Amino acid sequence: MQLSGNFIDFGFLIVSFIISTFLTMEIKYRLGQKMMAQVTERSNHTTPKPSGGGLSIVIITVLSAAGLLFFNWLPHSPFMWSLLGGSVIIAVLGWLDDKHDLPAKVKFPVQLAVVGLCVYWLPPIFFDFIPVWCEKLLLVLAWAWFLNLYNFMDGLDGYAGQQTVFLCIALALIFAASPIKPLFLIVAGATLGFMMFNWDPAKIFMGDVGSTFLGFLIGGLMLWHATPASFIILFTLPLLFTTDATYTLIKRAIQGKKPWQAHKEHWYQRAQDVLGEHQKVTLRAIGLNILILGFVLLGIFSKMFYVMLILSAMVLCYAAWRIKRGEK
Repeated sequence: MQLSGNFIDFGFLIVSFIISTFLTMEIKYRLGQKMMAQVTERSNHTTPKPSGGGLSIVIITVLSAAGLLFFNWLPHSPFMWSLLGGSVIIAVLGWLDDKHDLPAKVKFPVQLAVVGLCVYWLPPIFFDFIPVWCEKLLLVLAWAWFLNLYNFMDGLDGYAGQQTVFLCIALALIFAASPIKPLFLIVAGATLGFMMFNWDPAKIFMGDVGSTFLGFLIGGLMLWHATPASFIILFTLPLLFTTDATYTLIKRAIQGKKPWQAHKEHWYQRAQDVLGEHQKVTLRAIGLNILILGFVLLGIFSKMFYVMLILSAMVLCYAAWRIKRGEK
């Protein structure tokens, strides 16, 4: 039975990868010159390139999730239905942003409303010593931030893709008995298919349609698994993205800069300036994520959860120190 289950899991990954590869190729061909990512202050590319390639990830994930729900392979719950519906809304919003560059005052209220609806259906998770409404408010803010930081961190060829594949594979491994494990593997496979055209040098970009969709969906799937016992695991796994984005946001706010304006101050952007190639930064990010996963697995087996967090933070601090040293 276990062998059969593993074979099916592998099938989800491979089939979504194959479909995504061909679908991304078709989207690239269809979009062509119609939807281009122009060079801006924030850009790490020097010429305009097609954007919106993350649409392939959206289509495969949403249709697969709908099929899994139809065949009762995913739990039927108000939260799961709101997560699926909300992901479609976030993807549409991202698509419109890619085409029309929507202002923050339009995007953020919609994102908060969608996240708020999903959190409403999420059972209380963490804190017995604060009111439920206060916990839910904190979760809305944290989830909305995770959604947007995913967009902020999508700035190098293959960078957001590698983080997505890492998180989905890691979560499928750690929560192997989870009823939504197939969804993690489908997202991982679809992202790998997209990355066939997004690796350095990228032929197409993910766009907001992909990055915000992934930030919203992965954030929701992690919260679905959140308990007081698993919280520190879920907090540690995405540290590569969350520490970079949060540190940069706080730094810019202290400096009196508008955090939402385009810039090139993230650690990964500074690393690209030092190393000179997108691929070098992305490969190092993969290595850092593998180290973090190793620390997490060590923490799980040893029950020393805070040690895994400290070790992961130390490795990221060392990486930041190396970047800063290289800038001199």
